[in-house]
Amino acid sequence: KTGSSLQRLFGKAAQTIENSGKFERELVVKTSQAKLSAKIVGFLPLILLVLIAFISTDFREGLSHPVGLISVGIGLFLDALGLLLIKSILNLEVSAQ
Repeated sequence: KTGSSLQRLFGKAAQTIENSGKFERELVVKTSQAKLSAKIVGFLPLILLVLIAFISTDFREGLSHPVGLISVGIGLFLDALGLLLIKSILNLEVSAQ
């Protein structure tokens, strides 16, 4: 008698396929959660900038100076750079091997 039991072999194959589907679903959920977190974290500074500019006269006055504008510009640039980095990290392709 050679080889192994077909029942055990088919059982392992079915379990492998089931686990593969489970991992793909889990990856989709985790990626969706990360995308939502990235949107919240990315747009929160913009929302706060608008709110503070609306509420605080001192902040608006600071924006009228070159140093204030440069600081806000650097902040916006870094925020955009962070969003691009997060987007590139989340650009995953799920492929069955």
